[in-house]
Amino acid sequence: MLGLALASIVPTPTYANSLAGPTAIVQVTFAGGGKRDFISTPFVRTAEKTGTIAAGNTTNTITLVDSEAATYANDAFKPGTASQDNKYILEVLDGRYIGLVGYIRGNTGNTLTIDEAQLPTDGGLVGSKFAIRKDWTLETLFGPASATSPFKSGNSTATADNINIFSQKTQGYASYFIRSSSGTYSWRDAVGNLATHVRIPYGQGVQTLRRDSGNGTLTVAGEVRTARLRRDVLNNQFALFANLSPASTTLESLNISIPRGSSTAGSVVRIWNPNSGANGSWVAYYRRNSDGGFTDSIGNNASSVSVAPGKVVQVQLKGSSLTAENAIIADPRLP
Repeated sequence: MLGLALASIVPTPTYANSLAGPTAIVQVTFAGGGKRDFISTPFVRTAEKTGTIAAGNTTNTITLVDSEAATYANDAFKPGTASQDNKYILEVLDGRYIGLVGYIRGNTGNTLTIDEAQLPTDGGLVGSKFAIRKDWTLETLFGPASATSPFKSGNSTATADNINIFSQKTQGYASYFIRSSSGTYSWRDAVGNLATHVRIPYGQGVQTLRRDSGNGTLTVAGEVRTARLRRDVLNNQFALFANLSPASTTLESLNISIPRGSSTAGSVVRIWNPNSGANGSWVAYYRRNSDGGFTDSIGNNASSVSVAPGKVVQVQLKGSSLTAENAIIADPRLP
């Protein structure tokens, strides 16, 4: 069962500036009994820097204008170690490419080096507003490692609940857990290294593996965005897209812009069913050629299929890579 508690939300247009939103709280249930499930990162952390984008960006660098840009220290936004909460993202807040999110690898003054997103070079970014925010980490999203955490601790990934973070670049998962040692609790990676502030990318999500028989419940909180999300996806690769809303949405409302096709052999959106098979499985849907409606594997209309708050869908792209100007878009469900 999903519980949901929301702050008052003021409706705004889908493509309006997405800088500020109300704070929301979602309780997410994830499957137990050794099954795998998914928890999304639907909300953002508070913006720390804002301004406008200047001319001169390349596919991986972008120059900013704001009142503080001249005083940015070199590499002020460069990611730190796994014990430092300083993983930053750049979000485009309005204009043609609203919803573009890039991971900041470093900066020389007000020129940022961006990863995980290919920047459009057609001039459409110039003049758009931006926000720089810290991205989520294990501790900031799931709380400090402790005996009262929703995730069971242990001495290794073999005995503890697992948090498996997906890397779209490598197309694989890396495992993390809460280690309990002599009454001390800490976030660790699979080989035991400290992982308190390992990054969890915004708008994506993690896979969970809960060992206790009962389902687990986690509270996720943050600022609500009311704008679409853009993400590059390469040919024959997978990507996770969060339900960006603090409420249930549908495949039709999420409106992920995968190419149309005639069957699930082409590009698909998948929803995870933790109760299918021994460990759970994905259920695939395609966008039919005639009208773009979502359709299941046997041809039934599936546009009203629900995606719960705090959950993700998986995209698999078949055909040409969709990046930069042509990146895949997902819409939020507005209140």
